[in-house]
Formats: sequence, C-alpha cells, structure tokens
Amino acid sequence: MTEQRALEERLHQAEKMQALGTMAGGIAHDFNNLLTAILGSLELLLHSGMAQPRQERLVKNAILAAERGSTLTQRLLSFSRKRDLQLRASDVNRLVTDVEDLLLRSLGDAITLHRQLADALWPAMVDPEQFGLALLNLCINSRDAMPEGGSITLRTRNVSVGEEEVGDLAGGDYVAIAVSDTGSGMPPEVMAQAFEPFFTTKEVGKGTGLGLSMVYGLTRQSGGTTVITSVPGEGTTVELFLPRALRPAEAQASQDGVPQPAAHPVTVLVVDDDPAVRRVTATFLADLGHRVVEVPDGEAALRSLRDNPGIGLMVSDLVMPRMSGVELTRNARSLRPALPILLLTGYADPARVPEGYPVLRKPFRRADLAHCVAELLQG
Repeated sequence: MTEQRALEERLHQAEKMQALGTMAGGIAHDFNNLLTAILGSLELLLHSGMAQPRQERLVKNAILAAERGSTLTQRLLSFSRKRDLQLRASDVNRLVTDVEDLLLRSLGDAITLHRQLADALWPAMVDPEQFGLALLNLCINSRDAMPEGGSITLRTRNVSVGEEEVGDLAGGDYVAIAVSDTGSGMPPEVMAQAFEPFFTTKEVGKGTGLGLSMVYGLTRQSGGTTVITSVPGEGTTVELFLPRALRPAEAQASQDGVPQPAAHPVTVLVVDDDPAVRRVTATFLADLGHRVVEVPDGEAALRSLRDNPGIGLMVSDLVMPRMSGVELTRNARSLRPALPILLLTGYADPARVPEGYPVLRKPFRRADLAHCVAELLQG
C-alpha cells in the first residue's frame, strides 16, 4: 500500500507538472509577442539618436529590463515539456568553465567559487545555452541561501546508474553535475515542493519560483533528472544527471570576428496577426534596406503572393488564427516553390515546425533578423 500511494503521488505530480507546463507555454507565447514589440521599439528609438545622454541611458535601462523579461520567458519555456531544446553532445567541463566569469560577476565578493571537474568526463546530451542558464540559476539560489557569505562548489563526475537507483531515472550512463553550497539548507517540507513552479521561500519580489523548476524541466527533457540533498544548517547540493552522449562532444562554433552576411534588397512579405510585432518586424526590415509588404493573416498573404510576383522573401508568424504559419507555408510553397521563408515564434511545439524551415524565436533583435534574412537570400 505504501508503494501504491507513492506511485499515485508521483502520477498526480506528473499530471500537475504537465498541466502547468502547458499553461506556461501559452503565457510565454503571449509574453514573447509583447516583448518583441517592446524590445524592437526601444531598439529603434535608441538607433534614431537620443537628444540627451540621459534619454539614451533611460532607453538602455528599459532594454535591460525587457531582456530580463525575456529571460523569465526562457525559464517558463524550459519548464514546459514542449520546449524546443537544441540537444547536442557537449563537453560539460568546458561549459562550466565558459560560464565561470558570468558566475563570478553574479555571485559577488562574499561568495567563493570552487571547481572540482573530473578528468576524462564523458560527453553529455544537453542544450548548452540552457545548461548555462540552469547553472546560473542554481548558483544564484545558493548565493541567496548564504546572506553572510560562503562557498559554492561545482563538481562533475561520470556515473553508471542502476534501474530504480535514482528516482525517475532509467538505468544507464550519465554525466552528473553537482552544485553544493554551505548555506542554510532546506527542511524536508521545502525540499518536497522545491521543483514546483512558482514555489519560493524568498520574499515577495525577490524570486519567481521558476529557477529549480526550469532546471528540473531541462534535465527531464534531456533524458536525465535533478536530485536535491539538503540538511538544515549544513547546506544544499543540487545534482543534475545528463545522459551520456554516444558520440564525441561537438566543437563550439565561435562568432568572434565573423562578419554579418550581406543581403541585397528585396521585397519582403511580413505576415503577423499582432500589429505591434508586425510593425516592428517591418521597420527592422525597412531599416535594412528592404521593401516591405505587411499583411495580418494567411489569406491576405496568399493574395499578395498571387498579385505581386516581385516578393522575394516571406517572414511569417508561426501561430496565427484561422490559418497557421504551417498551413501558410505549405500553401505559399505550392504557389512559389523557390520562395525563401522565415518563421517567427514566441513558443511552439517542435513537432509543429515544418522540417527544413529556419525559425527565429521571439523576442529578437534587429541583428538576429538581419542575419537570418541574409542567410536565406544567399541560399
């Protein structure tokens, strides 16, 4: 009976997490549309030239605040089960080393950071960008648990797990990354709720309650899990288990010194049901030298493609009423098989994205849009 109750509790928790994940994805989609309009408008305002240094400083502060909002939606999407992770065979030791400078700047002088990285560590399957964000979240949580200062230790190791040895984890080979602190620790009742989204013991305004749920979502979607061990007054250890990759770690591409590809001006069809997002996207493209045709839905987009043979590129939102971006893409290709198409999305189930089409995620900056458009026009 005890085992059955435990299974029922795990099923209830899984159902609750899935429902909240679906809700989080919907919130993130709408919020990313708002942030695209806000960030885009602020960036256009900044590039238009500020009359006074104070005005420029205020706009830059607003951009930083909007980017913090973008980070929040990333946490929501990482918690959601439908987050489109870019899983790659990765060198976890290198990822830890790469994010160390950011951690040191974020933690402050009162915290000492130690590394104990295993030699001959196996490559692991993980999204490198999301892993860095997860590590930052864990270290900030540890810092907040040590208001008087203390130490954080990052450890990596290879581990072979037997069946049912670790809850929610299948037997096999994993790379484990532990974040340990010397803070206040957690009582059992707090540990039991630690992975629930929006649960936090911090004061109002001091935390969103999404940090640990985001970390848990990342490891579960990567094929692993997250385990917490804690003793009140003696500190906390959060250990991430990531599945061992069956191929060598991929080399990290460097963008340093790589010039942005140039693009010749064309007529671009912009399709988005949100007028604010459509206006920002069109203005970005016009600033890049392109001629722009704006339409609010798929039906109007198809009419434009029929009536205007000079359209050389279509930029379309993926989630729209009546005709989705997926349907529009199929219909547009039946009319114009060689037409380059760029899809924009604030949130999407990866299974719904047509294979072979580039996707730019909202909120985006002008440079991101310029790079995608240039690559498409260059073939």
